[in-house]
Formats: sequence, structure tokens, C-alpha cells
Amino acid sequence: MPRDSAAAGPVLACDLDGTVVSINTFPHFVRFLLARLVVQRRLGSAVRLATCLVLRKLARLDHLTFKRVVDELGRHADEERVRAWARGVVDRWVQPDVMRLIDEWEGERYLTTAAPETYARFLAEHLGFANVHGSRWEDAAYVENVGMQKVHRLAAVGLDHVDTAVTDDPVLDGPLLAIATRAVTVANGRLSVRTSSA
Repeated sequence: MPRDSAAAGPVLACDLDGTVVSINTFPHFVRFLLARLVVQRRLGSAVRLATCLVLRKLARLDHLTFKRVVDELGRHADEERVRAWARGVVDRWVQPDVMRLIDEWEGERYLTTAAPETYARFLAEHLGFANVHGSRWEDAAYVENVGMQKVHRLAAVGLDHVDTAVTDDPVLDGPLLAIATRAVTVANGRLSVRTSSA
């Protein structure tokens, strides 16, 4: 689908965990989801999640498979409860300087994260991002949104360049920073800016 970049304005692409919020949201969501499944009396799903969690802790289950299970079971959680959980995460762990950058941005905003889209979309909603790219199912395969995958996802919506990219991990997100005019790295809540002449 053609994209009118002039009409859309400048583009911000921002990582989530360790960047907008100071925590890794995934383990927090796993704990929340386990409790919700029990409350909602989805006991089979709760047992499945608990079993996978134990296997993961014992290194008997790889991270991507575990993430895929969490993504799948997360669809069963009550949306309003997930929305409230997301609001609590942002209210408690948001990094003020990054949030200020997001709030003041005049243009398109993409939250690009390795977190499953199943719950990342609720965080994006509360953070003011209209667009979210997270780990998800693509053509019967579960694809983790990391490294070059973030760049591929942006390219799929017509973006081979972004004006500003923000991350706490310049190594893992190196490909994302490489397509940005302005690279912003976050460490201990503080921003460091590098501008490219390319």
C-alpha cells in the first residue's frame, strides 16, 4: 500500500522494554496472565502456562516457544483487565524523559518491540502509539520482532528510513538505529543522541 510520507510527517520508532519503560514487560505479563487465567477459571490454560514456565526455568523449553505459548494464551485474558494491567505498567515504570519525547513528537509513532503483540498493543495504546510492531504469527510461523526483523516490519509499511529511533540496546537494535537520522539511546533513564549525516 503506497504511503504518503509527506502527509504523515516525521517518523519515530521506539523500543519498549528498558526504553519507554524501565522493566522487561514479558515476565510481568506472564505472572499477570497466570493469575488472570485462574480467576477466569481457564484452569487448563493456567496449568499449561505454569508447566511451560517451569520447563522454561529448567531450560527444557526455548524462549521463542515459550513466548509463542504466552502469546496464544494471552488472547484468552479479559481485554479490559489487560488494558488496566498495561496502564499500571506505564504509570509505575515509564521513563519520563522518553515519555516526554514521545508526547512531543509531531508525526507518526511506531512502538517496535520484541514483546508479543497480544499485550504490546495495549501498552502502545496507553503510551500514545497508533502503530505497534511486536512478535507475532506470520504465515503459520511465530516471528520474534528483534534485530533486522524490526527493519523488515517497517519496510513492509513503506518505511526504509525513520527520523528518530530510540532504544536501550544499541547492539540488538543496531539495524533499527542504522536507518534513523537521529539515534537516541537510553541508559538509566537518560537519553544520548547521535545524528547521522546519511
